[in-house]
Amino acid sequence: MKQIAANFKLKKPSASAPTLIIMKCYFNRQRFTYSTGRKIHPQYWHEGTQRPITYRLELIKKEMKTNPAVDLENEKKIIELLIKQGKQLNPVFMTEMQNIANDLNRFEDHLISAYEYLLRQKETVTPAILKEMMDEQFRQQMPSEQPENSFYNRFDQFIQSRMKSNSILTIRKFNTLKTRLKEFEKKHRYKITFESIDLVFYDKFRNYLFSLDNNRTEDVKGLLNETVSKYFANLKTFMQWSLDRNYHNNTIFKHNQFSAKKRTKNEIVTITEKELMKLYNLDLSDNPLWKNVRDLFCFATFTGQRWSDIAQFRKEDVRDNWWIFESQKTKETMRVPLKGFISPALEILRKNNYELPKVIEQVFNREIKHIGEEAGLTESVTIYRYSGSQRIAITKPKHKFMSSHMARRSCVTILLQRGMPPTTIMKLTGHKDLKTLMKYENTSEEALVEALENI
Repeated sequence: MKQIAANFKLKKPSASAPTLIIMKCYFNRQRFTYSTGRKIHPQYWHEGTQRPITYRLELIKKEMKTNPAVDLENEKKIIELLIKQGKQLNPVFMTEMQNIANDLNRFEDHLISAYEYLLRQKETVTPAILKEMMDEQFRQQMPSEQPENSFYNRFDQFIQSRMKSNSILTIRKFNTLKTRLKEFEKKHRYKITFESIDLVFYDKFRNYLFSLDNNRTEDVKGLLNETVSKYFANLKTFMQWSLDRNYHNNTIFKHNQFSAKKRTKNEIVTITEKELMKLYNLDLSDNPLWKNVRDLFCFATFTGQRWSDIAQFRKEDVRDNWWIFESQKTKETMRVPLKGFISPALEILRKNNYELPKVIEQVFNREIKHIGEEAGLTESVTIYRYSGSQRIAITKPKHKFMSSHMARRSCVTILLQRGMPPTTIMKLTGHKDLKTLMKYENTSEEALVEALENI
């Protein structure tokens, strides 16, 4: 029996944004072209295997295992670097790549099955008949080709335009928003276009977000108000960007009911200066990972800098006991004097040969909780949040609240309690307004009593 071969090609292989994957095949001097409806960014596509680079990486690993003499190490490193970048920008990157590979395999299998079936039935195989049979299998779940000015195409362009000016964390938030919108669209059968972003959409999408699982609290369903507010704030940013470029003329997102407002200040959990020094002096010589995590946390707390800048620390940025660098988020030059309260940060650098350990944030956030417990930061702490109108009490030992975000907040609180003027702290942290800075402040009742007694 004659065989048919499926070839997968990118519609626009030189595009700077995700592009459609097209299936092509040739038989009896005829050509059959079929859109898979799936998209992928060209940099994550491997032309040789006609699959995502994740698929190629697995083939490389298998080949290196069975034939170590084959020199594939360089290609492996390049692909791993691209995958790392993809995962930083999109938390579900690996899942999406695997889904694309699985779908392409399904398209190929069904094409071959349809072709062989027609031959067995002694039917004349034509592109029209093949298309009909492919449509019967895939048309219900296959997304239609989107016009250039479609909502999601413009969203992809928006994200691409922001990649050079925004931090990886910000890009990740926009990608997460896009994922949530697609999930909402599918579940509620609410077609999302520029025109459909109205107050009806606002109510439906907001209710949908409040129905999602909340991984920060137990036995409580629904995202917290501040999380929901961030989704709408990011959506409004995209809508304004696309409005400025005349991609639509819908201004409903500016309506005062289309609100992204949240509580001006939530309760936060910080560590005290005494607890910071307990962590700093904790003997962790028998656990290198914990030592590295502790050093990173203490360095971040003493300096008050963002995690994104801690992660990008460079030895050459330290000159004459100053840490001078360009902020990943604001792109402004930051000057941090490694003196006074901050001087232990300089000692951490000296002990590490002026390098900071490299620890993946997920690992850091997991291990710092164990280290906090080891240091005795086990007092019970309760904070309150809201999901819609529901007031939620979150009670945990303090060490379970510890994360990379706590360091910067703790620094601000400690410096305020020491009596440093807020405007001076803003010079250190890079905050532009006092209102934003004070969201990081967490003066305890003990500190309040102490301050009153010293007046």
